Amino acid sequence: MIGSFVMTSGSHEVLELFIERYLDQDTLTVAVAGEVDIDSAWQLDGALQDGVARPGVSVVVADLAGVPFLDSTGIRVLLAGHHRAEECGTSLVVTNVQPVVRRVLEVMAVFTLLTTEHGRVSRDDRPQKAG
Repeated sequence: MIGSFVMTSGSHEVLELFIERYLDQDTLTVAVAGEVDIDSAWQLDGALQDGVARPGVSVVVADLAGVPFLDSTGIRVLLAGHHRAEECGTSLVVTNVQPVVRRVLEVMAVFTLLTTEHGRVSRDDRPQKAG
């Protein structure tokens, strides 16, 4: 099971970010669990940058099912990964976005960009039912 643990660093607690990678033919899934913020975003950045530049990979899927929180640093990392993927001739698509993270991405007007792969809409980009 993927989880996070608390490390004490000075006067604040740092939650560890867990990242697992799964390769299936030409698709690399980067499954993330934990809060993506200024203390942990560098880990996600490294995983995405490595993934999009990896030979033989045409799609990198950032699976955020285990991410309950994403700050502006995390958004920057996702956008940088998306840009790098385009430079490398690959795609980066974000999936399994939790409601709070989805709302942040929508407010920042990047949700559709990050959840669409070369014109194909991911499951997460379908309209949500109100209620």
